[in-house]
Amino acid sequence: MTKKESRRRGLTSFVWVVVVLLLAAISAGTGWEFSMRRRARDLMVLNGCLSNLSDIGLALAMYDPDGERLPPTKQWMDNVSLYLSSPSILHCPGVAKESKDEFGYAMRRKYGGILTTTIPDWANEPLIFDSNLTQKNAATDEVEVPGFSRHPQQSVLFADGHSSIFRKTEVGSKR
Repeated sequence: MTKKESRRRGLTSFVWVVVVLLLAAISAGTGWEFSMRRRARDLMVLNGCLSNLSDIGLALAMYDPDGERLPPTKQWMDNVSLYLSSPSILHCPGVAKESKDEFGYAMRRKYGGILTTTIPDWANEPLIFDSNLTQKNAATDEVEVPGFSRHPQQSVLFADGHSSIFRKTEVGSKR
């Protein structure tokens, strides 16, 4: 076999370098792509949560046609679910999908069953929000921020019916 024939059978070192560089570029791109997918998923979950809270706000408005009284905290989900198009709206998308007993929203206990007109500065008062409390009809005295395992930000439904997303540092200033 001549030198010319052996060169045609094997790959040159230049081709090997190109192959290695291509493989390195592909593997580096995969890590970047994975982080972008994770971020997109987190944003979809957060937007789904905000949408659910908006629907819950509309259901609260339908609960009392005059829009004056809020449901009691011990049955707030039971009362609101009658006015929702789907019971899945009461489940935060960040809570495990396989569990039908975990919800992820809580209502502030002090506002259960009261007249909305008695809430001072009701446009800035969180009423229902993301919560680490996952049981049905969860209620708490204070607005607590869920852990980073579910959302890096918090969705909040205010007493006047509007909902918004806050960074963890902003939620305490809206109490």
